[in-house]
Amino acid sequence: MIRRSIDPDIRISNSLINGLCVHSRLVEAKKTLNFMVTKGCLPNVVTYNTLIKGFCKSNKVHDGIQLLCEMAHQGIYGDTFTYNTLIHGFCQAGKFNVAQKVMRHMSESCVPRDIITFNILLDFLCDTGEIEKAMAIFRGDMENNEMEFDTVTYNSMINGFCKHNRLDDAKRVFDLMATKGCSPNVVTFNTLIDGCCRGKRVEEGVELLREMSRRGLVADTVSYNTLIHGFCRTGDLTAAHDLFSEMTSHGVCPDIVTRGILLRGLCDNGKLEKALKMFKVMRESNMDLDTAVYNIIIHGMCKAGKLEEAWNLFTNLLLSGLQPDVKTYNMMIRFSALGRAEKLYPEMIRRGIVPDTITYNSMIHGLCKQNKLAEARKVFDSMDNKSCSTFNTLINGYCKARRVDDGMDLFCEMYRRGIVANVITYTTLIHGFRQVGDFKTALDIFQEMVSNGVHSSSITFRDILPGLCSKKELRQAVAMLVDLQKSVVVCPQRM
Repeated sequence: MIRRSIDPDIRISNSLINGLCVHSRLVEAKKTLNFMVTKGCLPNVVTYNTLIKGFCKSNKVHDGIQLLCEMAHQGIYGDTFTYNTLIHGFCQAGKFNVAQKVMRHMSESCVPRDIITFNILLDFLCDTGEIEKAMAIFRGDMENNEMEFDTVTYNSMINGFCKHNRLDDAKRVFDLMATKGCSPNVVTFNTLIDGCCRGKRVEEGVELLREMSRRGLVADTVSYNTLIHGFCRTGDLTAAHDLFSEMTSHGVCPDIVTRGILLRGLCDNGKLEKALKMFKVMRESNMDLDTAVYNIIIHGMCKAGKLEEAWNLFTNLLLSGLQPDVKTYNMMIRFSALGRAEKLYPEMIRRGIVPDTITYNSMIHGLCKQNKLAEARKVFDSMDNKSCSTFNTLINGYCKARRVDDGMDLFCEMYRRGIVANVITYTTLIHGFRQVGDFKTALDIFQEMVSNGVHSSSITFRDILPGLCSKKELRQAVAMLVDLQKSVVVCPQRM
């Protein structure tokens, strides 16, 4: 158009801007708008809405606000779509306060809100755990008859309650739908079924599946996968397989996720041989397997101590053309002998797989077990983001090697970095100093632990109590016992 000196047409220009925005070519889209104006082709609300949507999708919401201001200068007023796009953009960016300001500006500009406006807000609040705020908006608008809610609105509220383990509240919203004449859809039922399974009320989920059928709704793969997973988690493999059979008999196609759920259920419930048979059938039937399925079987083998078989399957994964992921390497590093694990670490780096905290912790733990503390420290120092568990792993290594001062240095480094020590940190150090006969420092650490509001564990109790009794600090020993009874702290056995 520019080369041929063709004056832009509004419809053609809007289509061009939309195409550029779809492909995230926002600079060119904005230049097209400017070109339109210079050629006397005035943009309209559709032009600006398209651009605003493009900027919001690319997380450039503040640019969207600038476009709204530009619209006003051009004498073009934003409509409901304009404001909804901006509200959604700010919610996606986690800036709910700004979204509320945009909503107020919307009201001040006499732009009517629609059901989409409310759904955006409710969905964001439910997703971010602000379920009470969402419920206040929901109830307020319902009482004022301001808006007739649709299925999406109710689904957002049901999902919010289910995600926060408030299944009974979710069911009350579900019942409310019927009284308001709003019909639930498959998503509504799937959300509730998921809530039932999360709360280990799987039988109620099955009843919802039956209710779907009575209402003429067809359950989909998600419905069955959720219930099968629920039964596998509770250890009821018979019910899980019965549902799998029902699923296929009703013409609902199991996918790779379904089979992965069943494989994991078998492995987690001590049925590795059955899982291996199922996996063999899947491979022989030329089913498209993914890395996640291999990971399930590799993990099952590693847990069962079948490390050579796990290595063979890891090799098969590579030969099949699939790419192992960080979970694959984490399992192989964690369960393998140190020599093999040390070779896997550089291999995953070469493949462009970024190690995570579990990778580093496994490497540090393995090196500490072999008393290779200098190498463990090198791995530790190479980490950008160290967690409390990472510090605990290396502190434990130092204390086991009776290098308690090095462990204490790490403890001080945690404090400098703003990482809060937990009961495992304190207990490891207390035990370490007790082992080298320095009860005074052990007691100092214990007292700091108490002053920081960290409850004792049974292991802390066993380490500190004899020393307190021998020093006739019986009052403090009794106080510690009371503290232990108040708190139920599960402290893993030392590595």
